Amino acid sequence: MKANGYVLGGATARKNRPANIRRSGCYINQLPLFLQGSIGGHRPALTPVQWTPAGHLIGAGVPRQQIARVSGSII
Repeated sequence: MKANGYVLGGATARKNRPANIRRSGCYINQLPLFLQGSIGGHRPALTPVQWTPAGHLIGAGVPRQQIARVSGSII
């Protein structure tokens, strides 16, 4: 048996297969939450209530930095 990465890598993959399947199953169970955005990613910078006036200001051409200073968050 050769001691290169390919031969040993295959043996390791076969040995760890049950653990990999268990880990994959955990993520599949959480997939609906992931698609809703509740796992991973950033939370929204503004609430929907804050977005209404901010959207009007953006439409009026006010710089985003100024809106962020007023609202206290990063847009």
